[in-house]
Amino acid sequence: MKKITLLLTLFVLSLTHAQVGISEDFNAGTPDGWTDTYQNNATDACEGNTERGNLYASSNSGNLTSPNFAAGSNGTDLTISFDYKIEDWNSQNAAGSGWGTAELQYSTDDGGVWTTVLIIDDNNHVIANTCATMMAVIPAASLPTGSDVKLRIFNTWVSGDYDFHVDNFNATQVVSNPPNCDALLTETTDVSIDGEISWSSATGIPTGYFVTAGTTSGGTDLADNVDNGALTTFSLGVLLENTTYFVTITPYNDNGSATGCAEQTFITKTYIPGEICEVAIDVTLPYSEATGTTAGFGDDYAGSPGASGCGTTSSYLNGDDIVYSYTATSDTQISIDLDPVGTWSGVFVYTNCSDIGTSCVAGVGSSNSDIREIDLDVINGTTYYIVISTFASPQTVDYALDIFENPCTDATVTYAVVSDCDVSGGFVIDVEITDLGTASTLLVSNDQNADTFTVTVAETVQFGPFVNATDVIITVDDQDDDDDSCTIASEAQTQVGCPPANDECDAAIALTVNADTDCAEITSATTQFATASAQPDDATGTPNTDVWFTFVATAVNNNIVISNVVNQGGGTSTSTDMGMSVFDAAAGCNMTDVNEVGESDPDTLSLSGLTIGNTYYVRVYGWSSSIQYNNFDICIGTPLAPPSNDECSGAIVLNTSSGPTCENAVSGTTQSATPSGSGCTGGRDVWYSFTAVVDGNYIASETETFDSGFSSTYISAYEGSCGGLTQIGSSTSCFFSGDLIIPTVAGNTYFVNIRSSSSSSYVEFDLCLYLEPTCFVPEDLAAAFVAPNSADLSWVTPTDGTVPSDYNWEVVPQGNAQGDGAVSSGTTTDLFATATGLTLDTLYDLRVQSNCGTGDLSSWSAPFSFNAGYCIPSGTNTNTYIDNFSTTGGAVNISNLTSGLTTGNYENNSGTMSVSQASNGTFDFEVDIVSGTVGCAVWVDWNNDFIFDVSEVSFSTTSYGSGPFTGTVTIPDATPDGNYRMRVMIDWNDSNPGDDAPCSFGSGRGETEDYTVTVDATLSVDDVENQSAFTYFPNPVKNTLTLNAQNEIDNITVINMLGQEVLRTSPNTINSVIDMSSLQTGIYFVRVTINSVLQTVRVIKQ
Repeated sequence: MKKITLLLTLFVLSLTHAQVGISEDFNAGTPDGWTDTYQNNATDACEGNTERGNLYASSNSGNLTSPNFAAGSNGTDLTISFDYKIEDWNSQNAAGSGWGTAELQYSTDDGGVWTTVLIIDDNNHVIANTCATMMAVIPAASLPTGSDVKLRIFNTWVSGDYDFHVDNFNATQVVSNPPNCDALLTETTDVSIDGEISWSSATGIPTGYFVTAGTTSGGTDLADNVDNGALTTFSLGVLLENTTYFVTITPYNDNGSATGCAEQTFITKTYIPGEICEVAIDVTLPYSEATGTTAGFGDDYAGSPGASGCGTTSSYLNGDDIVYSYTATSDTQISIDLDPVGTWSGVFVYTNCSDIGTSCVAGVGSSNSDIREIDLDVINGTTYYIVISTFASPQTVDYALDIFENPCTDATVTYAVVSDCDVSGGFVIDVEITDLGTASTLLVSNDQNADTFTVTVAETVQFGPFVNATDVIITVDDQDDDDDSCTIASEAQTQVGCPPANDECDAAIALTVNADTDCAEITSATTQFATASAQPDDATGTPNTDVWFTFVATAVNNNIVISNVVNQGGGTSTSTDMGMSVFDAAAGCNMTDVNEVGESDPDTLSLSGLTIGNTYYVRVYGWSSSIQYNNFDICIGTPLAPPSNDECSGAIVLNTSSGPTCENAVSGTTQSATPSGSGCTGGRDVWYSFTAVVDGNYIASETETFDSGFSSTYISAYEGSCGGLTQIGSSTSCFFSGDLIIPTVAGNTYFVNIRSSSSSSYVEFDLCLYLEPTCFVPEDLAAAFVAPNSADLSWVTPTDGTVPSDYNWEVVPQGNAQGDGAVSSGTTTDLFATATGLTLDTLYDLRVQSNCGTGDLSSWSAPFSFNAGYCIPSGTNTNTYIDNFSTTGGAVNISNLTSGLTTGNYENNSGTMSVSQASNGTFDFEVDIVSGTVGCAVWVDWNNDFIFDVSEVSFSTTSYGSGPFTGTVTIPDATPDGNYRMRVMIDWNDSNPGDDAPCSFGSGRGETEDYTVTVDATLSVDDVENQSAFTYFPNPVKNTLTLNAQNEIDNITVINMLGQEVLRTSPNTINSVIDMSSLQTGIYFVRVTINSVLQTVRVIKQ
């Protein structure tokens, strides 16, 4: 199509006649002067283009804001309307409730203060994927004469991920004056000679324009005060090149026409011959151009060459274009041969310039560099326009072009390969000649034998037979043509092979029906070389390689199973996906879709409702629309008898469960079931019943546990008696799944039907019945450990149902069932309680039950797990973790290297690994990670209250990094001797874990490791540096530890990880042996005093 650039300025502000007016459809993009967080596109737009804002958790506000109309108000009401819709992100699904708000606001001080005039929220939002119109009026009193006016739509996100669409935004004050004379031509130089002109919208809110145009100043020969309506484009017809034209545009509205509008001028473009259709290169035949090119001729057309007749609808007009014209001098046939240098080019023929991009009389485009050939029958006196162009890449093409009149006209020939398998085992070829062209005699031959036919009238001749898979070329030679220009050679004609014996319905193979579903009797078959049958093509998939079978039903239900499918090659697909359909034999092979009794894409089809003794046809084929040649096995089986509750009269009585825990749920199946004659029908179904014991609501809850193939499970409820049922319940749809509420009267019997959506596949399910609860479980359970052996428990009143009068609660060891081994329990009217008697570092489950009075108890809540001690973070992602943690500068240091990831993303090393230092001392640490960038933090619980407070953060990053993370921990001054828990955490989704998150990860990705910091006032820098005053071995030690010193050893004390003294000796010798065999395995500190100097070493006892 022709490229025309239109500048549409649809915002109007008149300084002469002040009044605010906006009329914007956004089709030309986001208008000049507007600001927004939206995007302008055509995706799922209301119409044309739409402004669309995407809002989600990380983008929780948005706006679409107009320019400021400075001093633009005329002091009247401003009426605003716009179309909008809200859809889930990147979809056409209408967004539901809870999404947030959208406010229409105005400002009279250029956006300093905004006033809301309309709010869209859940109260008035139209839930739909089509656009709705919203309207509001800003009263005149709010917009004094001469005040600024600025408008916006402001979005606030609450939940979800959605697109907010805005279109057709209009804002208009009461118009009291004619519009202004300021509609300006969009283009004034190098204007296209197609005569399409456009102009900017006038200010002052025009409703239309009068157009006067001529070839001289004041001239009216092209348009004489034509009323153009509200359009800002006008067609003057085809113009001359390099010519000045004169135009006067007079805007008008209901208050009259603008006055004093000045005459404007524009000058048309000068074209290179061939640049556009109107200035085409005129040729006479024969025409030959050896070195043509489209380079330098400009890209004047775009998109597809046309929707019809062009040989392609791809974008072959997106490159530079060149146009030739030829006027036929007689009724004849011409040839157009384009020999391109390169790829992605085409040549297209039109009879009108306006047809370019719409429809061709002939054309060819290709991605290869072959010669593009067109044989075109032309009519005397008709002008043909020949366009050469390319895709946007390569943009230009060099070529050789030949256009010449053909000395003859080709014959019209079609070819048909006809199977001759029954006679010769091969094929024959029918050659049908419907028009001899300009020839009086044709000689028809083939390249496989000497057979020829001389044809002088339209007729069909036959060649063959030929051996399967032989490529045969048929040649049709014009005997009146000396240069063979009208000789026709066919594409290769062949038949790959003979179809199977059961290729057609009337040759169907009879199958043996098995007495069970074990398929002891199978039939091997193939679709190789099978052809499409004449029977209706309304089955699943495409039965273009179908074969046929029959069987005689031995039961109401029979199964068909296809197995061992192997693709044989030779087709156009290697798929082994098979399809099948089954017909009753009432119409024989003249069946229609009325005779179909089942179909399946999966290789198993379960049939029901069959008539025992009747014959059924089975059609089997490759499911794909391409050609599949598959070998396969097929068998007919007899499934189990229908279940006992197949009919309403055999309904199984349901036992009522106490609640959603469904302790009395039953398991069922629709396998071998048949469709019922009443209620919801159309699939396999089974029946259940119950008698209500109270007036009230029961809930029937079904859960699908197995599906034999592409089925859904539906539930429905009925009152009355079998044969006279009335559907009831919270849903009376036949396609409802889930929990169905059934209103009941005590003593009445009700029926529940479970149905699979397919008449061939079956489902298995669990079904549960219980009285609708009025007392619900508490919500938001929480527990916080309080040293040394208690926990503060809390919960929230349930949102639904009766407000509880009190609550039962219990704490049991984690994993125990409710009531099993309660450690602490009670009843309270509060929303909190205290559990006591807990064991440190033990996991427990908290459960709470609501008591709504008069015996109305909720079920127990799901267990809430907590630790009696330090909180334990839990992770779910294994990609990022701590691999090395080590300390330096302590009397004893930690070296936990290549530790890998611990299950659950938490590793407790507090009992096995520690770093020791004196109060007011320091030690350094290093954390190495595997994979990703993370935040890192280190806490030490200096007050031993089992909580890592923000004040106890020793180190925390403020931005993401990949490590190693290094830092220094300082022991607070006057910290008592003892052990303190240290926590090291990395978090993939928190750049500063230390400010809030010692107990959880931002996204489940990261790892936490706990260690011990031992504070010992006897440790000092001198102690550490003087360790060379003695030696000790072995370490680790199994039985005895030997110490050798240069001076007498005064005292030796051994202390465990709890700070307890477990061994003491005063050897007063330079050598000493300590017996540690009686100590438990673990880490010990050995304090050695020599000449009143204390030194400490760490020893591992094995």
